[in-house]
Amino acid sequence: MKRIAGRFTVLIALSVLTACTFPGWPTYTSTAYSFQLQYPPGGSIAPGATDTSIRIQLPISAGTNLAEKYLDIDVHDGAATCESPLASGYAPGVITPVSMTINGLTWVKENASEGAAGSHIDWTAYSTVRGSVCVALTFVLHSHNPGMYATPPPTFNRDAESAVFVEIVNTFQWLSGGPTPPPPPHPDVAPALIASTATLVPTLSPSDTPTSLPPTPTPTNTPTSSPLTFTPRVSPSEFNYKTNLEACRINIPQVDISVAVSSPSLVHSVVLFFLLKNKANGAETPWNEGLAMNPKGNGVFDRTVSANQVPHLPVISTGGASAWFEYQFVATNLHGSTIGRSQVYSDVSLTPCK
Repeated sequence: MKRIAGRFTVLIALSVLTACTFPGWPTYTSTAYSFQLQYPPGGSIAPGATDTSIRIQLPISAGTNLAEKYLDIDVHDGAATCESPLASGYAPGVITPVSMTINGLTWVKENASEGAAGSHIDWTAYSTVRGSVCVALTFVLHSHNPGMYATPPPTFNRDAESAVFVEIVNTFQWLSGGPTPPPPPHPDVAPALIASTATLVPTLSPSDTPTSLPPTPTPTNTPTSSPLTFTPRVSPSEFNYKTNLEACRINIPQVDISVAVSSPSLVHSVVLFFLLKNKANGAETPWNEGLAMNPKGNGVFDRTVSANQVPHLPVISTGGASAWFEYQFVATNLHGSTIGRSQVYSDVSLTPCK
């Protein structure tokens, strides 16, 4: 696993005080937290969206090694700090946050790259607060090593694929009726935005609460009898969590999990469940509440999971133990009824960073 520090960022100050609008672009509106933004045609909101966690799949140029491009919108109300969930786990100084003003709003921009087992992630995040509400917009470019293909495709144009990021941020606007805007940044804190209860500074706090779906399917150790079969693919087979050691560095912060289901026409969504099993004593945590996987077409679903998305991680991390990350797929139909579940897989390890 190789981490690359965030690329150089530039302090930007724009004089435009109202959000841009793009005719023909769809609009996402949060009625719960009073904000909205636009995204380009061809984009789609992934199943499982909640008021605080939304993924928008963005269109890409076909025929390259770019597998997907998406925007994660994470909302935190009353959090002590405001940042993208992907910023947690990095060693101090690896990511340099930069404060900027876009359309009259103060944002903190963070970006970095990471890769493992043939996959590469480039992410750029913009975070802003109003009152106690933090909104983090995280744009992700997920590509594969061209050498993994029988016929290597051309490398995608990073600048061209990233150009839409700033355009989307420019459409963001707070709506009336929300919390009181925060006071100006304190002169002694940079780059940071001091707010009533949320501050735009990097931190190593956990975030990104797992999503539950109504009606909620449940995991079980016994697969249901159904015509469905599940073919999983996981990369890498080990990822790390943060410990209290100052020198600790997370080398592999996440695992990519995908599954192909038979009879795609029957399956509307797949929910990923997981628990931790202590390798030393066999003790198990409860199952998580379920994470909606992202549909990729032709019966394939995927999801990236990081250690800070494991709700019962402290049960393992407090003692610095290693655990099996056991997971199961539950398929549902268009009406939300469970129509099949896989076996429980135990081929991924979650270990403390060194």
